[in-house]
Amino acid sequence: MSSLRWWLTSLSLLVAGAATRVPRFAREPSTRLPPRDDLPWRGRLGQGLRLLDDNKEALAVRLALIEAAQVSIDAQYYQWRVDTSGKLLLAALLDAAERGVRVRLLIDDIHTDDDPLIARLNIHPNVNIRLFNPFGSRVLTPITRPLEWLWDFSRANHRMHNKALVIDGEVVVLGGRNVGDEYFGLHPRRNFLDMDVLAVGAVAVEVGDAFDLFYNAQWAVPVSRLITLKPLKIEARLAFKKLHAFWDKPHCQALLQSLPKRVLDKPLLPGQAQVLFDQPSKIHPLRRNRRRAGSRTAVALARLARATRHQLLVVSPYLVPSNEIIALMGVLAGSGVRNQVLTNSLAANDVVVAHTGYSAQREAMLSAGINLYELAPDALLPGGQEPGSQSGLHAKLIAYDRRQLYVGTFNLDPRSIFINTEMGLLLDSPALVAQLEGHLAPYLGSQSWQPQFSGSSLLWRRCRDGELWTQSVEPQASLWRRFWARVLAWLPVRSQL
Repeated sequence: MSSLRWWLTSLSLLVAGAATRVPRFAREPSTRLPPRDDLPWRGRLGQGLRLLDDNKEALAVRLALIEAAQVSIDAQYYQWRVDTSGKLLLAALLDAAERGVRVRLLIDDIHTDDDPLIARLNIHPNVNIRLFNPFGSRVLTPITRPLEWLWDFSRANHRMHNKALVIDGEVVVLGGRNVGDEYFGLHPRRNFLDMDVLAVGAVAVEVGDAFDLFYNAQWAVPVSRLITLKPLKIEARLAFKKLHAFWDKPHCQALLQSLPKRVLDKPLLPGQAQVLFDQPSKIHPLRRNRRRAGSRTAVALARLARATRHQLLVVSPYLVPSNEIIALMGVLAGSGVRNQVLTNSLAANDVVVAHTGYSAQREAMLSAGINLYELAPDALLPGGQEPGSQSGLHAKLIAYDRRQLYVGTFNLDPRSIFINTEMGLLLDSPALVAQLEGHLAPYLGSQSWQPQFSGSSLLWRRCRDGELWTQSVEPQASLWRRFWARVLAWLPVRSQL
């Protein structure tokens, strides 16, 4: 046996052994801490809702909330990048832990690899970090992770897509943003149009209960059981010191000085809120019948859509609608409901293969009376962005009859319906929806391309600075990107998009 063949065989056996399901161990239940009567959150902020539509402000709000936390911080994210914004938020969490705040962090393992900073932060007595649906492979991850996907695809494919931050059991930030520079207008190449909601009141308790459900699920594993570092305490102290020092670096201080000030002083709008979330067991690979039932989130949102009488506004960056969804929206359009859908153009989409699922259904959607808008890659983002970076859509929203609004992680695609767990807030607030429509007006106009029929062909139109632009092919997309999209469209992967 050649040396290369021996190494590949050994590596395959190693991955096969690692990919044996989530490890079993004696679990220690952990539950949310109840809100304290003497805390000032409702007295300071009031009770209600607020859109976080500005990327820089969304970062500033998170930092301000963590800095002011007194009892507990629960954070649940699909992705937490260890870049500038990610390290700043980790440093803020460490500061909170050092002043006695209990910090619980739950991160999906798809993007963590074997990051030692997470393991070191977990050493702090007030910090508890768990990884959701972890991979068995923790070494040579660029090689072993793809192999593990092949060995155990049915489990590894199902991810926790939730994104929520709960402060002191009273304040919640929930929406589409992961933690990473591209979600806060700081990435040099790509930045997203995204949306969160800040909510103060009883809904924070509901979100806290949902967090507990995921944090104590069989799929959530303490990071200490997955990543081993020696000598751990010495490395942890060094990591804490470096994290504190990172905060003081000139570029971080410049960023902090540039963020909006007094971000917690803005008024809240009245409205009711409830949390919608899928059960952690949705990821179980043996639940084959979920394709017939759909997710709890999808069922609730579809029920609201059927009851819509005047206007339906959908914002979904990865839009792969089924024939049933198109038919439902077509029936609504036929009954006089105005359907508007904002998604990514090919040039703005960061997942080209997802665009192929959308483009295959684009003409059917137009025929059903749906008004489509495709975000342009040069769209201006609220809060600004790095010079020369491309814009993309990442917000997930559905507004019903200018009264009810869903803000969360749910895309209108098979992955959100059948594969990943999703979470969002369902809001009843005409004032908030009116504010949202004002915010989205440019993106349903000059900042997007609108595909329409021109005879039997498609034509994209965009009116910008008083001038009408037209394109007969995917606008602003390079020849190579259009070619790549056409090649990927041949792959039988629609159910995974």
